[in-house]
Amino acid sequence: MEKYFTSSYQNKPIQEYILHQTWYRPRDIVKMLSIAQQQFPDETTFSHSVFDAMVMQERVKLFLQNQSLTKWSGN
Repeated sequence: MEKYFTSSYQNKPIQEYILHQTWYRPRDIVKMLSIAQQQFPDETTFSHSVFDAMVMQERVKLFLQNQSLTKWSGN
């Protein structure tokens, strides 16, 4: 596992972080790692920088969804 993943992320073992982020759903683990591969095809490992970028992209996505909902709800 050390060959492909950083040992920890956000002060958690990487296994715990991935499982927590995917709600322990195998399909979501595969989806998350597939997205990382697609977005970072030149990376040889799932490093801190890959996870940082994915977290930031997810935050932006949620922010935009929230803005869209706020716009349409009239608030």
